[in-house]
Amino acid sequence: MGEMLPLLEEIYSSRKVYDASGEAVSVFPTSIPCEEGMALYQLVKTAKPDTTLEIGMAYGVSTLFICQALRENGHGRHIVIDPYQTTPNGWKSIGLLNLERAGMRELVTFHEDSSHAALPRVLAEGTRVQMAFIDGSHRFADVLLDLYFTDKLLDVGGCMVFDDLWFVPVRKALAFALRNMPYRLAHELHGAPVSLPMQCKRFARTFLHNPFGAYLFGGIAPGWGLHHLRYNYAVVRKLELPPRSWEFFANF
Repeated sequence: MGEMLPLLEEIYSSRKVYDASGEAVSVFPTSIPCEEGMALYQLVKTAKPDTTLEIGMAYGVSTLFICQALRENGHGRHIVIDPYQTTPNGWKSIGLLNLERAGMRELVTFHEDSSHAALPRVLAEGTRVQMAFIDGSHRFADVLLDLYFTDKLLDVGGCMVFDDLWFVPVRKALAFALRNMPYRLAHELHGAPVSLPMQCKRFARTFLHNPFGAYLFGGIAPGWGLHHLRYNYAVVRKLELPPRSWEFFANF
């Protein structure tokens, strides 16, 4: 990364963001850590996508990393979906304000709507994306819906980034994708794996949470790969595979 945006430096040093009235709001634990933001930035810089997608904006920290990379690339637009951006009990427009403060508002097409309403519209417009960051509702059905429609938008070779792997519904949706859809973990984009003891600790925690779930009936191997990841996100790359039969299903 070249120089981090001054606004991002300020946010990470102060751990605060500000609404239109100047009132300070704690940026954590809502926003992504700097390491994850740098990973998003590097992914966009390297892939040079024409269009990126983000589900869940909040205070706009991840959005700033993505848009900085797009601006440095010299092309690209960013589609953002967030139903609570301007609501008083939501994010108080802070994400949009931060884009304006950084001079990046023109890079973003913003949809203030639920993803189940906005994604079909974006798809109907014929939009194609090459990278997507999924960080909206963490209910299993919602993550699965975001996955389904984002897959329809994503070009072969493109990447999806899932945030908050420590949430069981997110991991389960990701495991579904890896077993039932044309995706693989992009190991080269995750940094060094965590140690084997840490992998075992994470696996034990997941197993204790649901001892009679997919780890017994779906096999240990499909879920194990998620436990080696160093950070709280996963990057999957879309593959070009032959179509599967209409009744295909693999336990996850």
